[in-house]
Amino acid sequence: MTSERTDWDEILVAKDVRTRLEALQETGELRTVFPSLQRLVGFGGEGTGHKDLWAHTTKVVEQTVPRPLLRWASLFHDVGKPVSYRCVDGHISFHHHEAESAKIFRAVAKKSRLFQKAEIDEISFVIHNLGHVESYEPSWTDSAVRRAAGALGPHMDSVFAVARADCTTARPEKRRKQLLRTKELRDRIESLRALDAIPPALPKGLGQALMASLGLSPGPELGNVVKELRGRVEAGELPRNAEISVYLKAL
Repeated sequence: MTSERTDWDEILVAKDVRTRLEALQETGELRTVFPSLQRLVGFGGEGTGHKDLWAHTTKVVEQTVPRPLLRWASLFHDVGKPVSYRCVDGHISFHHHEAESAKIFRAVAKKSRLFQKAEIDEISFVIHNLGHVESYEPSWTDSAVRRAAGALGPHMDSVFAVARADCTTARPEKRRKQLLRTKELRDRIESLRALDAIPPALPKGLGQALMASLGLSPGPELGNVVKELRGRVEAGELPRNAEISVYLKAL
């Protein structure tokens, strides 16, 4: 790690990180080292229909867990918004700004030579995948929640950490709802993972074996037998997901 990178890491994890970032912006060092971040300065604010991006970014960095890689992700998480900005009939949008932000960070990181490849991959992944958390709605099906969890992969904790920090509204009720929504997604992911870790009550192929052994046909009668066996498994009378012969013998 270079001394320049160490200096930046120290700035980003400092308690007064917002003050330090503002000082770097005012002296022009921010523009010199990271011109893409300088574009956030003056973008948005009162009367523009969108929050001040630079003020928002420094606040998100401040609210992020003080780990260097997480704070680098926070620092660049909205850097793609200025180039993704669209305003149609007064409606402002930033479609795919997460992907654009991740792309910009990768380019900046490679050019600066301040990061190792694994660090670039993790930081850009977190930036790119924030939308999987921030777009969550309670109406999502379990399948949708599983897909989101799969997309977040091994960096899920990091994505959630930055997503929680990316709530800078000054309205207490709005902030509470946003944070609760993020927590709800995390809780649902953990619940589904626990559920998916439980083996199925009965083994695959049991239905075919029951038809062959008992002379049953597909229909309510077969369904009732399977239901009875499943109930005995859940009651602890029969082992879970054992060999088919165990259930045939039980009958």
